[in-house]
Amino acid sequence: MERQTRNIQEQRMQQKLAPMQVQYVRMLEMTTPEIEDAVRRAIEDNPALEVADSVHESVENEQEHNHEDYTDKPTARNTDAWISAVATDSSEDTLTTHLEKQLSESDADDRTLALAEYLLGEIDGNGRISRSPKDIADDIAFNTGGEISTEEIADALNLIKSLDPPGVGAADLRECLLIQLRSRNLEDQANKDAISLLENHYDLYSRRRLDMLRSASGLDTGRLRNADELIRSLNPKPGAQFAGGDRMERASSVVVPDFNLDIDDNGNITVSLTSDIPELSIAESFNIRTKNDDFIRHHHDEASNTIKLLQMRGRTLIRTMKAIAYLQRDFFLSEEKEKIHPMVLRDIAQITGDDLSVISRATAGKYVNTPGGVYPLKMFFSERTQADNSGSGSLHRVLSALKAIIDSEDPQHPYPDETLRQMMKEKGFDLARRTIAKYREEKLGVPVARLRRQV
Repeated sequence: MERQTRNIQEQRMQQKLAPMQVQYVRMLEMTTPEIEDAVRRAIEDNPALEVADSVHESVENEQEHNHEDYTDKPTARNTDAWISAVATDSSEDTLTTHLEKQLSESDADDRTLALAEYLLGEIDGNGRISRSPKDIADDIAFNTGGEISTEEIADALNLIKSLDPPGVGAADLRECLLIQLRSRNLEDQANKDAISLLENHYDLYSRRRLDMLRSASGLDTGRLRNADELIRSLNPKPGAQFAGGDRMERASSVVVPDFNLDIDDNGNITVSLTSDIPELSIAESFNIRTKNDDFIRHHHDEASNTIKLLQMRGRTLIRTMKAIAYLQRDFFLSEEKEKIHPMVLRDIAQITGDDLSVISRATAGKYVNTPGGVYPLKMFFSERTQADNSGSGSLHRVLSALKAIIDSEDPQHPYPDETLRQMMKEKGFDLARRTIAKYREEKLGVPVARLRRQV
Protein backbone atom coordinates (compact mmCIF):
# COMPACT_ATOMS: atom_id res chain seq x y z
CA MET A 1 0.00 0.00 0.00
CA GLU A 2 2.86 2.37 0.90
CA ARG A 3 4.58 1.66 -2.42
CA GLN A 4 1.34 2.27 -4.33
CA THR A 5 0.85 5.60 -2.53
CA ARG A 6 4.43 6.62 -3.32
CA ASN A 7 3.95 5.75 -7.00
CA ILE A 8 0.80 7.86 -7.17
CA GLN A 9 2.63 10.77 -5.55
CA GLU A 10 5.52 10.45 -8.02
CA GLN A 11 3.11 10.40 -10.97
CA ARG A 12 1.37 13.53 -9.70
CA MET A 13 4.74 15.24 -9.20
CA GLN A 14 5.80 14.39 -12.74
CA GLN A 15 2.50 15.74 -14.10
CA LYS A 16 3.17 19.05 -12.35
CA LEU A 17 6.79 19.27 -13.45
CA ALA A 18 6.05 19.39 -17.16
CA PRO A 19 4.22 22.77 -17.07
CA MET A 20 6.97 24.12 -14.81
CA GLN A 21 9.56 23.01 -17.34
CA VAL A 22 7.60 24.75 -20.07
CA GLN A 23 7.86 28.08 -18.25
CA TYR A 24 11.62 27.76 -17.82
CA VAL A 25 12.44 26.71 -21.37
CA ARG A 26 10.25 29.45 -22.82
CA MET A 27 12.15 32.10 -20.91
CA LEU A 28 15.46 30.51 -21.83
CA GLU A 29 14.49 30.52 -25.51
CA MET A 30 13.50 34.18 -25.49
CA THR A 31 15.64 36.68 -27.35
CA THR A 32 16.61 40.02 -25.80
CA PRO A 33 13.56 41.99 -27.01
CA GLU A 34 11.27 39.15 -25.95
CA ILE A 35 12.67 38.82 -22.41
CA GLU A 36 12.61 42.60 -21.89
CA ASP A 37 8.98 42.70 -22.97
CA ALA A 38 8.13 39.75 -20.72
CA VAL A 39 9.70 41.45 -17.70
CA ARG A 40 7.84 44.71 -18.39
CA ARG A 41 4.54 42.84 -18.53
CA ALA A 42 5.38 40.87 -15.40
CA ILE A 43 5.95 44.11 -13.47
CA GLU A 44 2.68 45.52 -14.78
CA ASP A 45 0.66 42.38 -14.00
CA ASN A 46 2.05 41.51 -10.56
CA PRO A 47 1.72 44.14 -7.77
CA ALA A 48 4.26 42.22 -5.67
CA LEU A 49 7.00 42.66 -8.27
CA GLU A 50 8.88 45.94 -8.44
CA VAL A 51 12.15 47.47 -9.54
CA ALA A 52 14.63 47.46 -6.66
CA ASP A 53 15.30 50.86 -5.08
CA SER A 54 19.02 50.30 -4.58
CA VAL A 55 21.27 50.00 -7.60
CA HIS A 56 23.11 46.69 -7.71
CA GLU A 57 24.62 44.80 -10.57
CA SER A 58 22.12 42.38 -12.05
CA VAL A 59 22.82 38.67 -11.93
CA GLU A 60 23.72 38.76 -15.59
CA ASN A 61 26.45 41.32 -15.03
CA GLU A 62 27.68 39.49 -11.96
CA GLN A 63 28.55 36.65 -14.27
CA GLU A 64 30.19 38.74 -16.95
CA HIS A 65 33.88 38.95 -16.00
CA ASN A 66 35.77 35.70 -16.18
CA HIS A 67 38.54 36.42 -18.70
CA GLU A 68 40.33 33.14 -19.39
CA ASP A 69 38.66 31.11 -16.64
CA TYR A 70 36.22 29.47 -19.03
CA THR A 71 36.83 25.94 -17.85
CA ASP A 72 35.51 26.66 -14.36
CA LYS A 73 32.27 24.71 -14.49
CA PRO A 74 29.41 26.44 -12.68
CA THR A 75 26.87 24.24 -10.95
CA ALA A 76 24.25 23.14 -13.45
CA ARG A 77 20.57 23.69 -12.85
CA ASN A 78 18.90 20.97 -10.77
CA THR A 79 15.36 19.66 -10.56
CA ASP A 80 14.40 22.14 -7.83
CA ALA A 81 15.05 24.93 -10.32
CA TRP A 82 12.11 23.92 -12.48
CA ILE A 83 9.98 26.71 -11.13
CA SER A 84 6.90 28.48 -12.38
CA ALA A 85 7.18 31.95 -13.91
CA VAL A 86 4.65 34.57 -14.88
CA ALA A 87 2.64 33.97 -18.01
CA THR A 88 4.34 35.32 -21.12
CA ASP A 89 1.31 35.53 -23.38
CA SER A 90 1.41 38.39 -25.84
CA SER A 91 -1.61 40.51 -26.61
CA GLU A 92 -0.93 39.49 -30.20
CA ASP A 93 -1.83 35.87 -30.89
CA THR A 94 1.27 33.76 -31.38
CA LEU A 95 1.40 30.15 -32.51
CA THR A 96 2.03 29.06 -28.92
CA THR A 97 -0.90 30.98 -27.45
CA HIS A 98 -3.13 29.83 -30.31
CA LEU A 99 -2.29 26.20 -29.51
CA GLU A 100 -2.56 26.73 -25.75
CA LYS A 101 -6.11 27.98 -26.12
CA GLN A 102 -7.05 24.81 -27.99
CA LEU A 103 -5.33 22.57 -25.45
CA SER A 104 -7.27 24.28 -22.65
CA GLU A 105 -10.48 23.14 -24.35
CA SER A 106 -9.27 19.58 -24.95
CA ASP A 107 -10.77 16.63 -23.10
CA ALA A 108 -7.46 14.75 -23.07
CA ASP A 109 -6.22 13.40 -19.74
CA ASP A 110 -4.05 15.61 -17.51
CA ARG A 111 -0.88 13.64 -18.24
CA THR A 112 -1.21 14.00 -22.02
CA LEU A 113 -2.12 17.69 -21.69
CA ALA A 114 0.92 18.37 -19.51
CA LEU A 115 3.21 16.70 -22.03
CA ALA A 116 1.53 18.50 -24.93
CA GLU A 117 2.12 21.84 -23.19
CA TYR A 118 5.76 20.92 -22.74
CA LEU A 119 6.03 19.99 -26.42
CA LEU A 120 4.85 23.46 -27.42
CA GLY A 121 8.33 24.59 -26.44
CA GLU A 122 9.76 22.23 -29.05
CA ILE A 123 7.81 23.77 -31.95
CA ASP A 124 9.86 25.98 -34.24
CA GLY A 125 8.64 29.10 -36.01
CA ASN A 126 7.43 27.02 -38.97
CA GLY A 127 5.25 24.85 -36.75
CA ARG A 128 7.43 21.73 -36.78
CA ILE A 129 8.79 19.43 -34.07
CA SER A 130 11.88 17.86 -35.59
CA ARG A 131 13.22 16.05 -32.51
CA SER A 132 12.26 12.41 -32.06
CA PRO A 133 9.88 11.25 -29.30
CA LYS A 134 12.74 9.26 -27.77
CA ASP A 135 15.03 12.29 -27.51
CA ILE A 136 12.25 14.36 -25.98
CA ALA A 137 11.37 11.61 -23.52
CA ASP A 138 15.03 11.31 -22.52
CA ASP A 139 15.21 15.07 -21.87
CA ILE A 140 12.14 15.06 -19.66
CA ALA A 141 13.35 12.01 -17.75
CA PHE A 142 16.77 13.61 -17.25
CA ASN A 143 15.33 16.84 -15.89
CA THR A 144 12.59 15.37 -13.67
CA GLY A 145 14.06 12.07 -12.60
CA GLY A 146 10.85 10.36 -13.68
CA GLU A 147 10.19 7.89 -16.46
CA ILE A 148 8.45 9.09 -19.61
CA SER A 149 7.67 6.60 -22.37
CA THR A 150 7.95 7.34 -26.07
CA GLU A 151 4.33 6.19 -26.38
CA GLU A 152 3.24 8.98 -24.02
CA ILE A 153 5.20 11.51 -26.06
CA ALA A 154 3.63 10.12 -29.25
CA ASP A 155 0.14 10.55 -27.76
CA ALA A 156 0.91 14.16 -26.87
CA LEU A 157 2.33 14.74 -30.36
CA ASN A 158 -0.81 13.34 -31.94
CA LEU A 159 -2.87 15.70 -29.81
CA ILE A 160 -0.87 18.68 -31.12
CA LYS A 161 -1.17 17.42 -34.70
CA SER A 162 -4.95 17.45 -34.33
CA LEU A 163 -4.94 21.19 -33.60
CA ASP A 164 -5.29 24.18 -35.89
CA PRO A 165 -3.53 25.12 -38.13
CA PRO A 166 -3.39 21.76 -39.91
CA GLY A 167 0.19 20.56 -40.26
CA VAL A 168 1.44 21.91 -36.96
CA GLY A 169 3.57 19.48 -34.94
CA ALA A 170 4.82 17.59 -38.00
CA ALA A 171 8.37 16.26 -37.99
CA ASP A 172 9.13 17.24 -41.59
CA LEU A 173 7.62 18.76 -44.73
CA ARG A 174 6.17 15.46 -45.96
CA GLU A 175 4.24 14.84 -42.75
CA CYS A 176 3.16 18.48 -42.63
CA LEU A 177 1.60 18.23 -46.07
CA LEU A 178 -0.01 14.86 -45.34
CA ILE A 179 -1.64 16.19 -42.18
CA GLN A 180 -3.16 19.02 -44.19
CA LEU A 181 -4.42 16.69 -46.90
CA ARG A 182 -5.97 14.32 -44.38
CA SER A 183 -7.86 17.21 -42.80
CA ARG A 184 -9.56 17.93 -46.14
CA ASN A 185 -12.24 16.08 -48.13
CA LEU A 186 -10.85 12.55 -48.29
CA GLU A 187 -13.33 11.60 -51.04
CA ASP A 188 -11.98 14.20 -53.47
CA GLN A 189 -9.99 12.45 -56.22
CA ALA A 190 -7.21 15.04 -56.31
CA ASN A 191 -6.89 14.76 -52.54
CA LYS A 192 -6.66 10.96 -52.73
CA ASP A 193 -4.02 11.16 -55.47
CA ALA A 194 -2.01 13.77 -53.58
CA ILE A 195 -1.95 11.62 -50.43
CA SER A 196 -0.86 8.62 -52.49
CA LEU A 197 1.97 10.60 -54.11
CA LEU A 198 3.33 11.78 -50.77
CA GLU A 199 2.91 8.42 -49.04
CA ASN A 200 4.35 6.22 -51.78
CA HIS A 201 6.41 8.36 -54.15
CA TYR A 202 7.66 11.32 -52.13
CA ASP A 203 11.26 10.98 -53.28
CA LEU A 204 10.30 11.16 -56.96
CA TYR A 205 7.83 13.97 -56.30
CA SER A 206 10.26 16.11 -54.30
CA ARG A 207 12.90 15.73 -57.02
CA ARG A 208 10.31 16.64 -59.67
CA ARG A 209 10.97 13.48 -61.70
CA LEU A 210 7.56 13.79 -63.30
CA ASP A 211 7.99 11.20 -66.06
CA MET A 212 9.14 8.56 -63.59
CA LEU A 213 6.46 9.69 -61.14
CA ARG A 214 3.73 9.27 -63.76
CA SER A 215 4.90 5.76 -64.47
CA ALA A 216 5.35 4.75 -60.82
CA SER A 217 2.04 6.19 -59.64
CA GLY A 218 -0.07 5.09 -62.62
CA LEU A 219 -1.69 8.52 -62.79
CA ASP A 220 -2.40 10.10 -66.17
CA THR A 221 -1.19 13.62 -66.92
CA GLY A 222 -4.45 15.29 -65.86
CA ARG A 223 -4.71 13.57 -62.47
CA LEU A 224 -1.01 14.09 -61.78
CA ARG A 225 -1.35 17.79 -62.58
CA ASN A 226 -4.41 18.17 -60.32
CA ALA A 227 -2.70 16.40 -57.43
CA ASP A 228 0.44 18.48 -57.92
CA GLU A 229 -1.53 21.73 -57.92
CA LEU A 230 -3.29 20.70 -54.72
CA ILE A 231 -0.02 19.86 -52.95
CA ARG A 232 1.55 23.12 -54.08
CA SER A 233 -1.44 25.04 -52.68
CA LEU A 234 -0.77 23.73 -49.16
CA ASN A 235 1.09 25.70 -46.50
CA PRO A 236 4.60 24.28 -45.97
CA LYS A 237 5.08 26.50 -42.89
CA PRO A 238 1.80 26.59 -40.95
CA GLY A 239 3.44 28.27 -37.96
CA ALA A 240 4.83 31.23 -39.89
CA GLN A 241 1.41 32.88 -40.28
CA PHE A 242 1.25 33.78 -36.60
CA ALA A 243 2.80 36.69 -34.75
CA GLY A 244 6.52 36.26 -34.40
CA GLY A 245 7.04 33.53 -36.97
CA ASP A 246 10.46 31.98 -37.26
CA ARG A 247 12.83 33.78 -34.91
CA MET A 248 15.79 33.26 -37.19
CA GLU A 249 13.90 34.70 -40.15
CA ARG A 250 12.82 37.70 -38.11
CA ALA A 251 16.36 38.33 -36.99
CA SER A 252 17.60 38.38 -40.56
CA SER A 253 15.99 41.77 -41.09
CA VAL A 254 16.56 43.41 -37.68
CA VAL A 255 19.13 41.77 -35.43
CA VAL A 256 19.23 42.63 -31.73
CA PRO A 257 22.30 40.92 -30.23
CA ASP A 258 21.77 38.93 -27.06
CA PHE A 259 25.43 39.05 -25.97
CA ASN A 260 28.32 41.47 -26.05
CA LEU A 261 31.80 40.03 -26.42
CA ASP A 262 34.72 42.35 -25.68
CA ILE A 263 38.46 41.79 -26.06
CA ASP A 264 41.05 43.85 -24.19
CA ASP A 265 44.59 44.69 -25.35
CA ASN A 266 45.93 41.52 -23.74
CA GLY A 267 43.51 39.28 -25.62
CA ASN A 268 41.30 38.62 -22.60
CA ILE A 269 37.66 37.96 -23.51
CA THR A 270 34.66 39.06 -21.46
CA VAL A 271 31.02 38.42 -22.25
CA SER A 272 27.81 40.00 -20.98
CA LEU A 273 24.13 40.08 -21.77
CA THR A 274 22.74 43.04 -23.69
CA SER A 275 19.29 42.93 -22.11
CA ASP A 276 18.28 46.06 -20.23
CA ILE A 277 16.55 44.33 -17.32
CA PRO A 278 16.50 46.16 -13.96
CA GLU A 279 17.10 44.34 -10.71
CA LEU A 280 13.75 43.20 -9.34
CA SER A 281 12.55 42.77 -5.79
CA ILE A 282 9.39 41.90 -3.88
CA ALA A 283 7.35 44.77 -2.51
CA GLU A 284 7.55 45.01 1.29
CA SER A 285 3.74 44.97 1.57
CA PHE A 286 3.76 41.45 0.12
CA ASN A 287 6.04 40.01 2.81
CA ILE A 288 4.36 36.67 3.55
CA ARG A 289 6.14 36.34 6.85
CA THR A 290 3.78 38.93 8.26
CA LYS A 291 0.81 38.62 5.90
CA ASN A 292 -1.26 35.44 5.94
CA ASP A 293 -3.45 36.14 2.93
CA ASP A 294 -3.97 33.99 -0.18
CA PHE A 295 -3.87 37.00 -2.53
CA ILE A 296 -0.61 38.24 -1.03
CA ARG A 297 0.93 34.79 -0.87
CA HIS A 298 0.05 34.01 -4.50
CA HIS A 299 1.57 37.20 -5.87
CA HIS A 300 4.57 36.93 -3.55
CA ASP A 301 5.33 33.42 -4.77
CA GLU A 302 4.83 34.41 -8.39
CA ALA A 303 7.19 37.38 -8.02
CA SER A 304 9.77 35.26 -6.23
CA ASN A 305 9.64 32.65 -8.97
CA THR A 306 10.02 35.31 -11.67
CA ILE A 307 13.14 36.71 -10.01
CA LYS A 308 14.67 33.27 -9.56
CA LEU A 309 13.85 32.28 -13.12
CA LEU A 310 15.49 35.42 -14.52
CA GLN A 311 18.58 34.68 -12.46
CA MET A 312 18.66 31.11 -13.76
CA ARG A 313 18.28 32.34 -17.33
CA GLY A 314 21.05 34.90 -16.96
CA ARG A 315 23.51 32.45 -15.43
CA THR A 316 22.75 29.78 -18.03
CA LEU A 317 23.16 32.13 -20.98
CA ILE A 318 26.41 33.61 -19.67
CA ARG A 319 27.75 30.13 -18.88
CA THR A 320 26.93 29.04 -22.43
CA MET A 321 28.42 32.09 -24.13
CA LYS A 322 31.62 31.84 -22.11
CA ALA A 323 32.02 28.23 -23.18
CA ILE A 324 31.57 29.21 -26.83
CA ALA A 325 34.11 32.02 -26.44
CA TYR A 326 36.58 29.59 -24.91
CA LEU A 327 36.22 27.00 -27.68
CA GLN A 328 36.14 29.58 -30.51
CA ARG A 329 38.79 31.92 -29.10
CA ASP A 330 40.84 31.75 -32.31
CA PHE A 331 37.92 33.07 -34.34
CA PHE A 332 37.02 35.89 -31.96
CA LEU A 333 40.61 37.12 -31.92
CA SER A 334 40.96 37.00 -35.71
CA GLU A 335 37.38 37.27 -37.06
CA GLU A 336 38.37 34.71 -39.73
CA LYS A 337 35.68 32.10 -40.35
CA GLU A 338 38.29 29.57 -41.40
CA LYS A 339 39.44 29.56 -37.75
CA ILE A 340 36.09 28.40 -36.41
CA HIS A 341 36.76 25.03 -34.80
CA PRO A 342 34.41 22.05 -35.06
CA MET A 343 31.99 22.32 -32.14
CA VAL A 344 28.73 20.61 -31.20
CA LEU A 345 26.24 21.08 -28.38
CA ARG A 346 27.86 18.30 -26.38
CA ASP A 347 31.14 20.24 -26.26
CA ILE A 348 29.36 23.14 -24.57
CA ALA A 349 27.48 20.80 -22.23
CA GLN A 350 30.74 19.24 -21.07
CA ILE A 351 32.07 22.64 -20.04
CA THR A 352 28.93 24.09 -18.46
CA GLY A 353 27.47 20.94 -16.92
CA ASP A 354 24.09 21.71 -18.48
CA ASP A 355 21.89 19.28 -20.36
CA LEU A 356 21.99 19.25 -24.17
CA SER A 357 18.40 20.49 -24.39
CA VAL A 358 19.31 23.49 -22.23
CA ILE A 359 22.27 24.37 -24.46
CA SER A 360 20.11 23.98 -27.54
CA ARG A 361 17.50 26.42 -26.22
CA ALA A 362 20.07 28.84 -24.83
CA THR A 363 21.70 29.22 -28.26
CA ALA A 364 18.68 29.01 -30.58
CA GLY A 365 18.00 32.31 -32.31
CA LYS A 366 20.67 34.13 -30.28
CA TYR A 367 23.29 36.57 -31.62
CA VAL A 368 26.58 37.89 -30.24
CA ASN A 369 27.99 41.37 -30.84
CA THR A 370 31.80 41.31 -31.25
CA PRO A 371 34.40 43.94 -32.21
CA GLY A 372 34.24 42.53 -35.74
CA GLY A 373 30.48 42.32 -36.17
CA VAL A 374 27.29 40.52 -35.11
CA TYR A 375 27.12 36.75 -35.57
CA PRO A 376 24.42 34.11 -34.98
CA LEU A 377 25.51 31.53 -32.42
CA LYS A 378 24.48 28.76 -34.78
CA MET A 379 27.42 29.78 -36.99
CA PHE A 380 29.85 28.36 -34.43
CA PHE A 381 28.33 24.88 -34.38
CA SER A 382 29.54 22.30 -36.90
CA GLU A 383 30.62 18.68 -36.91
CA ARG A 384 34.25 17.71 -37.42
CA THR A 385 34.98 16.67 -41.00
CA GLN A 386 37.72 14.31 -42.14
CA ALA A 387 37.87 15.99 -45.54
CA ASP A 388 40.20 18.79 -44.40
CA ASN A 389 43.74 17.51 -44.82
CA SER A 390 45.11 20.45 -42.83
CA GLY A 391 44.21 18.58 -39.67
CA SER A 392 41.84 21.22 -38.28
CA GLY A 393 38.74 19.30 -39.30
CA SER A 394 36.93 22.61 -39.80
CA LEU A 395 33.78 22.45 -41.88
CA HIS A 396 34.01 26.22 -42.33
CA ARG A 397 37.34 25.82 -44.13
CA VAL A 398 35.78 23.26 -46.44
CA LEU A 399 32.73 25.40 -47.19
CA SER A 400 34.85 28.51 -47.72
CA ALA A 401 37.01 26.69 -50.28
CA LEU A 402 33.97 25.22 -52.04
CA LYS A 403 32.24 28.60 -52.23
CA ALA A 404 35.37 30.23 -53.64
CA ILE A 405 35.50 27.68 -56.46
CA ILE A 406 31.82 28.11 -57.32
CA ASP A 407 32.10 31.90 -57.21
CA SER A 408 34.96 31.79 -59.72
CA GLU A 409 33.23 29.55 -62.28
CA ASP A 410 32.09 30.66 -65.74
CA PRO A 411 28.32 31.37 -65.40
CA GLN A 412 27.77 29.88 -68.86
CA HIS A 413 29.67 26.71 -67.99
CA PRO A 414 29.21 26.04 -64.25
CA TYR A 415 31.12 23.18 -62.68
CA PRO A 416 29.28 19.88 -62.17
CA ASP A 417 29.72 18.20 -58.79
CA GLU A 418 32.39 15.79 -60.04
CA THR A 419 34.51 18.69 -61.28
CA LEU A 420 34.01 20.44 -57.94
CA ARG A 421 35.16 17.26 -56.20
CA GLN A 422 38.36 17.12 -58.24
CA MET A 423 39.13 20.82 -57.73
CA MET A 424 38.52 20.53 -53.99
CA LYS A 425 40.88 17.55 -53.81
CA GLU A 426 43.59 19.65 -55.47
CA LYS A 427 43.13 22.17 -52.66
CA GLY A 428 43.57 19.48 -50.00
CA PHE A 429 39.96 18.59 -49.32
CA ASP A 430 39.13 14.97 -50.04
CA LEU A 431 35.35 14.63 -50.34
CA ALA A 432 32.99 12.22 -52.06
CA ARG A 433 30.87 13.63 -54.88
CA ARG A 434 27.67 13.11 -52.88
CA THR A 435 29.23 15.07 -50.00
CA ILE A 436 30.05 17.90 -52.39
CA ALA A 437 26.40 17.87 -53.52
CA LYS A 438 25.16 17.93 -49.92
CA TYR A 439 27.41 20.81 -48.86
CA ARG A 440 26.63 22.75 -52.05
CA GLU A 441 22.89 22.45 -51.61
CA GLU A 442 22.32 22.30 -47.84
CA LYS A 443 25.16 24.46 -46.52
CA LEU A 444 25.70 26.98 -49.31
CA GLY A 445 22.23 26.99 -50.84
CA VAL A 446 23.66 26.61 -54.34
CA PRO A 447 21.62 24.64 -56.90
CA VAL A 448 22.98 22.02 -59.32
CA ALA A 449 25.09 23.11 -62.31
CA ARG A 450 22.23 22.96 -64.84
CA LEU A 451 20.21 25.42 -62.77
CA ARG A 452 23.20 27.74 -62.30
CA ARG A 453 23.84 28.00 -66.02
CA GLN A 454 23.17 31.46 -67.45
CA VAL A 455 22.42 32.30 -71.06
